[in-house]
Amino acid sequence: MTTVPDLSSTKVDALVANFADVALRMEQADIDGRLALYKKLYRQKVAIQTELRARPGDQRIALLALYDHPSMEVRFLAAQATRSVAPVEARRVLERISASSWPQAGSAGMSLHAWDSGVWEPD
Repeated sequence: MTTVPDLSSTKVDALVANFADVALRMEQADIDGRLALYKKLYRQKVAIQTELRARPGDQRIALLALYDHPSMEVRFLAAQATRSVAPVEARRVLERISASSWPQAGSAGMSLHAWDSGVWEPD
């Protein structure tokens, strides 16, 4: 298994940029059917989220800056990552994506269903 680099000294804005980059690369890996790469990138995404959460004040809130990113995948993953720290805003983004014709619409709808049915719980 690939180890994730230590992110403790990485600035919040760099973590947000890295999150967006990883999200874009995850989307491409999924399109290309590169499951091993996707899994590696997923672990990196989780590591970024974990690091942001561990920062004073739960800095996942900084991912709200990605709600207007040109990539729908980045928006979707940012909304998922911020449900606990910005539930109203995250829900709004997920609802917009769910109502769209983008490929992420189904995943956004499933995220909302999991949220509403209690399958997903805030952390």
